[in-house]
Amino acid sequence: MAKKGTLLKKNNDNTLLLLLLLLLLLLFWLLGVPNRHVFRQCHLYLEDPQRDLQGICYMCMCVSMALGFLSLGILQLSPGFRGQICAITGFLVYFWMIATFSWMNVISINMYRTVQDASYLQKTERRQHFIYNCYAWGFAIFFLIVSLITDLVEGDHYKPGIGDSSCWFSGRTETWIFFYGPIATLITANIMLFLLSSFELWRSTRKYEVNKLNNLKHKFLISLKLFLVMGISWIFEIASFAHGESHIIWRIMDIFNCLQGVVIFLILVVFRRRVVQGLASENCCSFITRPWAERLSPDDDADDQEILADDTVEVRLN
Repeated sequence: MAKKGTLLKKNNDNTLLLLLLLLLLLLFWLLGVPNRHVFRQCHLYLEDPQRDLQGICYMCMCVSMALGFLSLGILQLSPGFRGQICAITGFLVYFWMIATFSWMNVISINMYRTVQDASYLQKTERRQHFIYNCYAWGFAIFFLIVSLITDLVEGDHYKPGIGDSSCWFSGRTETWIFFYGPIATLITANIMLFLLSSFELWRSTRKYEVNKLNNLKHKFLISLKLFLVMGISWIFEIASFAHGESHIIWRIMDIFNCLQGVVIFLILVVFRRRVVQGLASENCCSFITRPWAERLSPDDDADDQEILADDTVEVRLN
């Protein structure tokens, strides 16, 4: 029989707090924060290094991950959290983590569609951005609503139990159902999408101009690196949770998980010549100069052009 653990004592004050949390998250989603206009300003400041839809998806994923780890850090550094604050913080961690993997899934979907037809996304970029926002934030909000409802409704069904005995899920089964299960599903979907993207990219060798093909490959490799950083580490995280015993491999992967933000910063900034050159030209960091930027990222997309054209061009073979 499932545990009967509850989120909080079922009284009007607690229900009101949970509804307030839900309304704030819904407001966040409806306003589109982080939205396109905010990111446009960030892009302009850095000479628009990630002007396309894929770059905006990268930023949404990074913001979700940053807020997720920030909430988790607050939770870990405040062992005295109890009751309502404990439950709300735990659900915030849960929401942002699910949102992070939702945006990773959006990146995989967008990459696959771009490889299939590079001209399509330019014509529908605004509409696609709205659809992706609805999908990513809606997916995370959906699981948050489901977890809140299952916890508040009386019965013998499985309940998250966040805020009951701890600020996280009350048992292993509950963790599988509400957290690791959805994440494992998204990771599996991303693997399939990247395999399909690889196949489509191989088929597109003669479909696009050389410059467009190189840009597609470059964007695909960036997305693949991000997926490997997040996917592999979380696959090991899920495996360690399923194994249930302490092992040196799991500890190494825990350290790697802690460094995810640093690795993603290296992939999206340090190893991207255009981004570093933008920082150098704006004098954002006194130690970043253009000659140093050239040496730092010698094989990146300094001459990157828009891959989104109105028409695809066949490569003429000599």
